[in-house]
Parts: sequence; structure tokens; C-alpha cells
Amino acid sequence: MSRREQQRHYEENGLERSLVPVNAHSSIFHLVRGLDIPGARPREWLVRYVWKWKDEKKEEMALGYETLGSSEEYPANPRWAKVTCYCLWAFKRLKKVWRVDQTLVTVTMRVDLGGHISHIVERGLGVQELIGVSMMRQQFDKSLEVDGEVRAENMKMIAEHDAAYDDYEKACFSEGEQHFPRFEAMKAKSLKMASPLTRAKLAFKSGDRQGWGWATTSVRASPEEVLAWMLDVMKRCGQYADEVEKNVQLFNGGSGEASEAKLAVCKTGATRSSIPSV
Repeated sequence: MSRREQQRHYEENGLERSLVPVNAHSSIFHLVRGLDIPGARPREWLVRYVWKWKDEKKEEMALGYETLGSSEEYPANPRWAKVTCYCLWAFKRLKKVWRVDQTLVTVTMRVDLGGHISHIVERGLGVQELIGVSMMRQQFDKSLEVDGEVRAENMKMIAEHDAAYDDYEKACFSEGEQHFPRFEAMKAKSLKMASPLTRAKLAFKSGDRQGWGWATTSVRASPEEVLAWMLDVMKRCGQYADEVEKNVQLFNGGSGEASEAKLAVCKTGATRSSIPSV
């Protein structure tokens, strides 16, 4: 147990805590803590952990623990109420995501705190135990590593790209390229930007309801890295709660198209990035 966990245990009404190895695959865990309920005795957990591989290929693993009875090493203490519990954790190896390991973690447990405790309180404490799964997700978050692998792969693809473009793909560039000279020939409104190294303008053509925007800056990265970053941002932008999935599919190793899974709602004009990495 880390020093941080040890300190937190005693800050949260912890009285005793120890983990004694029995052998390489089994240990005895002893914990005593108060419930922060007036008049309630501290609760004692005394369980034996056992873990094992479930298959010869070592793709699945299980960790189980069950309550032990009192013994000479752990005699019954009348000041504490004994908790009975059973828990089983299952770990299944998943396919790697860009060379980063993935594991499916599932847990089931049953806890009886003993004594005269309200079932509402008991259920609440049981939910706290299940929060450990969420903490595990945060502890082993490797979003930065996955992002780095994806971006490096995209940079390599961009640098080596030599595929042909069809007429539709070529047309994607023609209109925008015609408007670049517009900002040199017509009056435009300059915008104040956060960085003094960035310039931006808005221009309107007589009769048009919509204006054109233009901005330029100097980025300390290669063109390949900048484009790879933009593809990464596009994959995450505009994700809403009613969308099932959004991704960028690469056609011929070149153009990207945002697509939604069935039942998802495509919403244009989104500017926020709110969904974390895998």
C-alpha cells in the first residue's frame, strides 16, 4: 500500500490495516475502520485473497476473496463488528490499442456489514466499494500514450502519401484557394487574437449574406505534425451525449470523412472537444 493510501486510511476513521502474504498467489487482508455513524461499532474485514490464471494462454485472470474466521493470529475483538463478504474480480486481456495494453475488468461482490445498520447506509457503503473500478480506470489512463502512437502513425502516413486524388477530392480545394487572394485585394476587418503572432481578418463581398474568415500564424512543428494533430482533433470534436460514435475514416490513405454510428445525430458547427481518449 502506498504512503498516500495509508495516510488516507487513517484520515477516514481507519484503525487497523495489513496485508500478510501466505504464498505467491494468496494473502490475508485485515482492515478495521469506523463507519462515522454515532453509536456504531467499528467494522472488521478479515479476508483471504487468492488469484490465478484461468487459461493456459494467460488471457484471463481472476482474483477472489472471502471472509476468514477468527484465529490465534487474528482473535475476535468484542469492540469490533465482523464483516462478511465475498468478492470476485475478473480480468480479460483485450486487443491492444496502438501498442498499448487493454484489460476488461469486471467485479461482483456481496457485503454484510453486520450489526444493526440501515440497509440504505449499507447499500451506500457497498457502492463505495464498486467505485474502485472507476478509480482503476483513472489510475491506468494512458490517453497520452495512445494519442502519441496515433499521431506518429498519421505523421508517417502523411509524409509517405502518394495516392491519386479523384475529381471530388480535387474540387475540395478549388473554392477555398480562389478566396485567398480576396483578402489581399479587398477591405477586410482585422480581429484581435490572443497571440500577437496570429493575424485574422473578416471580409464580406457585396450581396453575400456570409463573410469569409482568414487567419495565419507560425507553428513550431512540421506540416505533417500539424495535419496529424488536426485529424486527431476532428476525431474528437463535437461529441454529444446522443451520439453513439464518431470517427474519422481514411479513404485511400488521404481524405477523412466524419461518420456517425446508427442512432447517432450528426450535428454541424460544433466547436468543442469533450470526449477523452481511450
